[in-house]
Amino acid sequence: MTTDRLESESAVAAVEPTVLPQAVRHRIFLYLGALVFLSAFGSPSGGLFDVPISFFLKNKLNLTAHEVASFRLIAAIPLYLSFVFGFVRDTWNPLGLRDRGFVMLFGAASAGLYALFAFIPITYGTLLVAVVLLTTSFLFVSSAQHGLTSVLGQQHAMSGQVSAVWNVFASIPAIAALYLGGVVSELLEGSNADDVVFLQLKQARRSVLAPFVHGGSAWHAHQGQRVVEYQQALQTVSDPLLGWATIDGLQYYVRQFRNMKGTVALDAIDADALTDYAGIVGHLLAKGHARTSGASMVAGYVGASDKLDKALCRFARAYADQTEADHQALVKAVARGALPVEHGEPDPGKSAFRP
Repeated sequence: MTTDRLESESAVAAVEPTVLPQAVRHRIFLYLGALVFLSAFGSPSGGLFDVPISFFLKNKLNLTAHEVASFRLIAAIPLYLSFVFGFVRDTWNPLGLRDRGFVMLFGAASAGLYALFAFIPITYGTLLVAVVLLTTSFLFVSSAQHGLTSVLGQQHAMSGQVSAVWNVFASIPAIAALYLGGVVSELLEGSNADDVVFLQLKQARRSVLAPFVHGGSAWHAHQGQRVVEYQQALQTVSDPLLGWATIDGLQYYVRQFRNMKGTVALDAIDADALTDYAGIVGHLLAKGHARTSGASMVAGYVGASDKLDKALCRFARAYADQTEADHQALVKAVARGALPVEHGEPDPGKSAFRP
């Protein structure tokens, strides 16, 4: 009976920690310090990535505070399920190395994801997917890192020293990442004195169609506001400097003046290319209207029949006939001297059309 009790007590007795030589401890501290340092820099929620992401959402995608909050809420889904990663660590042993296997496997996966998304065009969707995947992968790394550090501290009677090493090495990249994140944000915006920004003011007046749709009273008190709001609704990415102003009683909308417009030489392409061009322009126009809050209304108006398609074709043909008739009237007016013109050969490097 006594023997059984001694064996039972021996079975549950705590394992005495092994005290390592000073040189070995130093190597462990350097290993853990490097691990903590790199993982703190690579965290998707760290300043190195979080600050530029916030800047991009607000200043490049022009999201409102509510939309940014919604982005953060969705991107944090892996954090709500962080307890799952503990269960996975208990049931899975990648590469047969336990926590070190998790660090190696998901550390490489995180690096690969960073490299992948560095070369993909950034939109709201791709950025959201990137943050979710990176947060998920990094949670495995972080969970394994905590487990590995805890085991080393307990096995070798140096939990306090390991904690001190953790705090020191984690604080350095945390502060540096915030600073570098701000630097990256400035690079995205452009902080050089040579980065001159010209603002262009264009007078905004009520649409000639508005009286036939809305009657005598305008929906917008400021027509510049009307132009800006509709442009932001139709465009995937709008100018962050869009705005409106009133000067001497006249209403204007404001935009950044950038010579980034292109043109297609429509008088130099054949019928097939013109058909393709019309299709592309139609898709872009449809995409713009689909982004507006009235997309469901547009879909309901179009319906499932081809009535609207035929009506638009009839309108297009009638428009083309009217354009040709107007051109003939212009030619006759020039011929009889009613309109002054300057004759000469067109510049071969320029298009006669400005679509």
